[in-house]
Amino acid sequence: MPPKRKARKRVAATAAAADDAVDLTGDSPREKKMRESINGVAAELRCPITQELPFDPVMAEDGKIYERKAILEWFSKKDRPTSPSTGAVIGKKLLPAVQTKNTIEMLIKSGAIEGDLATAWTKKLAVETKVK
Repeated sequence: MPPKRKARKRVAATAAAADDAVDLTGDSPREKKMRESINGVAAELRCPITQELPFDPVMAEDGKIYERKAILEWFSKKDRPTSPSTGAVIGKKLLPAVQTKNTIEMLIKSGAIEGDLATAWTKKLAVETKVK
């Protein structure tokens, strides 16, 4: 019996080491899952109107996050405010989404979100910083 236990421990240790090993042939399955998850988060954070990451995010009464300027412009073009996402009539109350902004900033600064989405958001940050 004892030899079998040692063999199981060795197999488990080898499997754990393989999970932590650097895959030189490309992204490991774990890295691919993480990338897919981050892309999913980035997609959820996009403003449904601008299709960009909001720099001044607000939550509308439909529960969605929007760029403040975009949703205010949307409301101004309607007799009765509607949700850009669902078309349902909603109120005009907007709540600042500070945690969303902080999350976007952290993901971009860490390099987790890259490409056009990150570039556009970083440009907005540069303009905002310059104005202040």
